[in-house]
Amino acid sequence: MIHYYTHAANGALLSVGNCPSEEDLLLITAPEGGGVQRGEAKLNDQYWNGDQLIDLTVEQLSAYQQFPVRRTEFDFQTCTWPDIRTLEGVKALAWFRIKETRDAFEFGGMTVADRTFDTDTASQARIQGAVQLASMAGEDFEIDWTLADNSTVTLARSDLMAVGLALGNHVQFAHRTARTLRQQIEAAESIDEAESITWPSSP
Repeated sequence: MIHYYTHAANGALLSVGNCPSEEDLLLITAPEGGGVQRGEAKLNDQYWNGDQLIDLTVEQLSAYQQFPVRRTEFDFQTCTWPDIRTLEGVKALAWFRIKETRDAFEFGGMTVADRTFDTDTASQARIQGAVQLASMAGEDFEIDWTLADNSTVTLARSDLMAVGLALGNHVQFAHRTARTLRQQIEAAESIDEAESITWPSSP
């Protein structure tokens, strides 16, 4: 959980809050002329509400320490941590996480016939180039290939063509799945519904 506080242009404390991730922190809007700072504000017995210093009660200080694990800001009037997330903000964060997972899946490798191949950008280009070369060669074509664990195997023409096909399916699955999930996120009608949309555990 990440603690933060917002402050006015003169540095006066305006609000204190917390959120569960760096991505949530990016969604917080800084006050005009002020800013958002990571870290826990030093609350003693007063805070600045934007107009004047307010004396804090024992009840307020005690309630402030009860940080819930969600994006929220402390309400000094009610001594509670209300959820300040909006549906659009949660949707934006859900899509951000889907894109991160999509990229991790696409570029994180793939297994073909019990062999794990790298699928980062450079590796994809090498596979595509080798497949093109193999398609122009004869049936006796072979190529030595370094796998993700740095071991080396000799691939026959048919093996390499299978790897190329698997790569195409791998990349297509990543982007097709992400598009489908984005549509679901955009159609979500509640925060709970948007938060429930996650990357499938397996293809």
